Amino acid sequence: MEQLNNYHYDEDNHQQSNVTELATHYTKEQRRDFSDVQKQIIYRRRRMAIVGITSVLMLGFLGTTIIRNLSQISVLEKEYVSSLKEQSNLNDKQDLLSQEVELLNDPEYLAKLARQKLLISTDDETVYYIPKLEKKLQEDNKNNQ
Repeated sequence: MEQLNNYHYDEDNHQQSNVTELATHYTKEQRRDFSDVQKQIIYRRRRMAIVGITSVLMLGFLGTTIIRNLSQISVLEKEYVSSLKEQSNLNDKQDLLSQEVELLNDPEYLAKLARQKLLISTDDETVYYIPKLEKKLQEDNKNNQ
């Protein structure tokens, strides 16, 4: 017959108890099954911990990437707005320069400009140079354009 253990050491209380353990094939099989189940539980917990840690790391990495990209988008939007303003200013300047080119192609405007800037006159004109009025004439020419 199988051997019976009269004394069992209780690990929780660190005492011996009078519980007798049967050493049968069934009890050994039940212990083996119980230890297998415990190993599976431990394996599942470890696997879940690894999946959880990996998920947290991936979310952290993706979060920092998203934040970095959002800040980069903000910088690019500011550059875009400033480039639109600069483009508008350059378009206005180009319009003014194209109008000036058109005026410079007009012979009457060139003659008027030469008379004002270089003090050139026609045969029937007399030019009087008055410095204060010269500034006013330039302003009048800008207004006439």
